[in-house]
Amino acid sequence: MANKHKEGANLTNNYLKSMEIDHLYHLGLIKNGDNLEKAFGDVKFICTGGAAHRMALYASMMKTMLNIPGDLVDLSADGHRFSMYKVGPVLFVNHGMGIPSLSILLHELFKLVTYAKCKDVVFFRLGTCGGLGKAPGTVIVSKGCVDNQCRPLFQTVKLGKVINMEVNLDKQLVENLINFASACYPNIPIESGITMATDDFYEGQARCDGAFCDYTKEEAAIYLQSIANQGVTNIEMEATCFAAMCTKAQIKCAIVNVILVNRLEGDQVDVDKDTYKNFQIRPFTVISNYIKSVINSSCC
Repeated sequence: MANKHKEGANLTNNYLKSMEIDHLYHLGLIKNGDNLEKAFGDVKFICTGGAAHRMALYASMMKTMLNIPGDLVDLSADGHRFSMYKVGPVLFVNHGMGIPSLSILLHELFKLVTYAKCKDVVFFRLGTCGGLGKAPGTVIVSKGCVDNQCRPLFQTVKLGKVINMEVNLDKQLVENLINFASACYPNIPIESGITMATDDFYEGQARCDGAFCDYTKEEAAIYLQSIANQGVTNIEMEATCFAAMCTKAQIKCAIVNVILVNRLEGDQVDVDKDTYKNFQIRPFTVISNYIKSVINSSCC
């Protein structure tokens, strides 16, 4: 019978084949023989998110959930850029804030899972966002994503040329996550939506509380309502890049964000500290328990 498992990522760089040693600079790792396969070959899930402290918290909680002994170790400490923790078959890595930082991480993670010969790996992005007409605390599983001009693509520049990349998300994975969360966590509002990725947190997201604001509050409100009318449910700063790069790498992925503020009602997050902590755990609650259910079913 043919092997149906997909190994690694689709790396289209033929120059990598002749490199016996490859420095994954920002992860603080080096490909040298089969060292990465020994250390990471069992990885099945990679969870990414912006803040290092949040990913460390998630890793610690996952460690307890899976009853895995030992101390957490930052495996990317030598890279001085990202923090990465391995909890059984799950990696937790922070990607920083915005698309440039995320793209660097994804290049190196795709090489890592390929060099390590990981099979059927799934990537998740867990984060916070602003919502459009959605209450704070609502979890959005992205069914699609658009750029800051509401185009369903990721635009980048290579050799001075503008390149448009596809942004696909796995429909079955989105449906599985929604169904799982709805059944297991009826008290957590969760729905699928269209996520907009922007290049900036302030003016790029029509906020009026940045250092500059070259428009009126009325103009900002009209703009936000207009993109909501086009189906956008939430705004963050990474979705299109994440979806496009995973699409090109032929990696199954999902984006799960929790809304901290309804942008149709204001710019700033106005929830107390305990509520904020509760909200930011919600994407992890959904994904970690989904991962645990997959692991348990695989062991049966």
